[in-house]
Amino acid sequence: MDQAHFHDTLDFTLVTAAFWIALLGGIALGSRLLPACWYNHKNAFFRTRAWELKLYNALRIRAWKDYLPELGGIVGFAKDRLPDSVNEDYLDRFLWETCYTEAAHWICMFAGFSYLGLLPLVETPRRYLGLFLGICCFNFFAHLPFIFIQRYNRPRLEMLRDRLSHAA
Repeated sequence: MDQAHFHDTLDFTLVTAAFWIALLGGIALGSRLLPACWYNHKNAFFRTRAWELKLYNALRIRAWKDYLPELGGIVGFAKDRLPDSVNEDYLDRFLWETCYTEAAHWICMFAGFSYLGLLPLVETPRRYLGLFLGICCFNFFAHLPFIFIQRYNRPRLEMLRDRLSHAA
């Protein structure tokens, strides 16, 4: 590989990295600016269906969900463990966070296809179309486990919250 080709490759790698960091980080932060009422766990969009729970149990989410990164601590609400004592307010916030996280992952899944907009920056776009599509598809499917985890956990949190409210 000649030095000019190396520098072109390095430049494009940096542009690609900056694109993904800006896109995914921007969505994660920007979606928090939307009205909180959009992230209501009782909304039909966020309601977990019975068939989904069967799927999530078949996928054994409980066995692997804790191995995926959880970045909620960045915004001050880690969702990887429940504290020793919880109350209704805490569970309301936790439910909101699961909806926010799910929505952000859905947006990231589809917005990732905007990466194709960088295709004209390469010298022979047609040659790299498959690679770009592959990266977009990888991004799309990489968000599914995080969505599944939110949808798996939410009904369990709702049951715990209902139990607490009935005990009071």
